[in-house]
Amino acid sequence: MNHTPEEDLTHHLKYHEEELHTNLLILNQLSELCTNKNLTEKEFLKQAMPLINTFSESNPLVAKEIKEALAKGDRLKIKSTIDKEKEALIHTLSTEIKEHKGINSQINNDQPTDS
Repeated sequence: MNHTPEEDLTHHLKYHEEELHTNLLILNQLSELCTNKNLTEKEFLKQAMPLINTFSESNPLVAKEIKEALAKGDRLKIKSTIDKEKEALIHTLSTEIKEHKGINSQINNDQPTDS
């Protein structure tokens, strides 16, 4: 099965959008944990570490920054880092979606019509 460069690019962009959505979901979950005053530090770490480890697969630098703040026990710093990264991901996702729509529009306009 042959793929056109446009199809390959569309597939790549779709995969990247899904990855961004997953990262945003993880960051939202971490943000909720940071603001949950009912969690002890031990409970917080137990719930946060698997999320951070999953996040580190696609974004190791930010995950490292979050882990460093975790080591200091500074939930406000963690939340600040998370919020900053969420904004960056939202911007990236918006840009990717616009690009993806533009590429799809170009592909659709370039398709031969049956006459």
